[in-house]
Amino acid sequence: MSLRRGRGYGTEDTRVPYHACRGGRHRLPASVVQYYVPPESLLAYGPYIWVALAGEEGPGLLDTGAASSAIDIALAKRLRLPVSGTHETTGVTGTGQYPQFDADLEIPLLETTVSRPLRGLPLIELGHPWDAVIGRDVLCQFEMLINGRTGLIRLEQA
Repeated sequence: MSLRRGRGYGTEDTRVPYHACRGGRHRLPASVVQYYVPPESLLAYGPYIWVALAGEEGPGLLDTGAASSAIDIALAKRLRLPVSGTHETTGVTGTGQYPQFDADLEIPLLETTVSRPLRGLPLIELGHPWDAVIGRDVLCQFEMLINGRTGLIRLEQA
């Protein structure tokens, strides 16, 4: 699914319903973010969180198997993000040289940004459901709980 202009946490897209709250309200500690996604969505697509890139928003996979966060190369080209070099990545599909982009990926709910250079990967081409992956470079800052039965995703600053 592509990032879409003007879409946010209250998206009308029924494929990625999303209800979130930040700590400091609803009796949550200030260091906690929690939200719910449909359990069937967790099973089909994995855990995700809303991200923003160059004025567009959409879901990004929370991927503990990815060392670094990345965006889809085709999305970066569509958004005309400037290329700032290349990076080598090794994954389940092998090793390759890919572009990196002069852009920041924001994760508003976590109040964090994946700073430039932002790695590019052929995510959609490889069958990935989202245009963005949030890797351990971000996730290691949090303790994460995913309840597959209820759809609860909870992240607490480590």
